[in-house]
Amino acid sequence: MSGLAYVISLFFQLVLHLSPAHASLGLAPVMVGIIAASIVCRPLLDCPRPTACRPRLSTTLVGTIGLWLTVLAKGTSVSPWLAAPSLLVLGIGMGACFSSIYEVALGDVAKHEAGSSGQWGSLAPVQQLAREKAIGLSHRHHCLLRHPA
Repeated sequence: MSGLAYVISLFFQLVLHLSPAHASLGLAPVMVGIIAASIVCRPLLDCPRPTACRPRLSTTLVGTIGLWLTVLAKGTSVSPWLAAPSLLVLGIGMGACFSSIYEVALGDVAKHEAGSSGQWGSLAPVQQLAREKAIGLSHRHHCLLRHPA
């Protein structure tokens, strides 16, 4: 998810030619959605189970598809204001997932099986690896588009 936010920021800066400050303001709806959904969804963790994540992940998917369709329809004439509704839905889905994904992913893992950093010790390195892989792939794709072999 952080890789997607990185790619959106690059899109705002490299394609729409926004300054870094304006690009970060364009991502504000994502952050507002994450904060609001995290606060609302945290009390719903009484019964963490995999089926509880489906609507939350679906919300993230709807926001992503909405953003993709917005960019597909408007192309490079899209503005951050036009993308704001999709970014807000994307942020709501992300925030809803943040509050429960750790409980669902590692709910049955005993502390002695998780690693030396406690119950969440094994998830942090995998999460960092996935984020760095997404960033690396986006850079590779960007370089191939700018400088075809």
